[in-house]
Amino acid sequence: QQSDFAIIMDVARPNWGIVTQRKGNAKYRVEVTGKGGHHGNASQSCANAIHQLAYTITELQKLASPMPGNPEDFTAAALKARGIVDAGQFIPQNTVNVGVIGSTNDKISVIPGDAFCEVNIRCFTIEEQQRIDAEVKALADKVVIPGTSIKITGGIVTGPMQKTAQAQKMVDVYKRIVKEEYGAEVNEWVAGGLTDGNRTAKFVPTLDALGVENYDEHTDHESVDLNTAVPRTTAFALTLAELAETF
Repeated sequence: QQSDFAIIMDVARPNWGIVTQRKGNAKYRVEVTGKGGHHGNASQSCANAIHQLAYTITELQKLASPMPGNPEDFTAAALKARGIVDAGQFIPQNTVNVGVIGSTNDKISVIPGDAFCEVNIRCFTIEEQQRIDAEVKALADKVVIPGTSIKITGGIVTGPMQKTAQAQKMVDVYKRIVKEEYGAEVNEWVAGGLTDGNRTAKFVPTLDALGVENYDEHTDHESVDLNTAVPRTTAFALTLAELAETF
């Protein structure tokens, strides 16, 4: 909070790509309590927690923005084959991922008396984070299966990295330097992943993803292009020198 600006050396996108907007992150745990018992002999006096959880998950997914289409059409390879330059433009505005579900019950002859899921939600704006946060927590009152109850904990963890006017000035400096030194155009990307840029952007103008260029991140075949190390480092140093004088 005592700094003038921040430069984040996270891995860069291909072809002089940098990231100028990132989604913020929220995490929730949904716990459903029902009434367990024998499926054959006591179903009339039970309340299925997994059944209620299924309804709640369906409501959670309604909070997400529509997907652009068939996932196979939006892989990096598929976009390239169609001649589309990927800059993250197809990432949905708001995404909801129910990544973990569970119950202590492990028998199909038993009606589960408990169930839970863990949810990750990402948005590009603070306003959307706050709106969805309120809607998620309101689902605790939307009980469909009689005899069950819902508890929802968690909330917003990290805010988004939004491109401000001051951040745009940093981007413009970087673009000009890359053009002068290498005759290349810098591509601005949006991203759904988080970096330290999400944290610094809350307080100071931030320029993100100025490291080496990266491919297939968070996969078992992730790689970087070492040929980009020298030009990327040079552009970073020249940008840092100019920003240190002007900010």
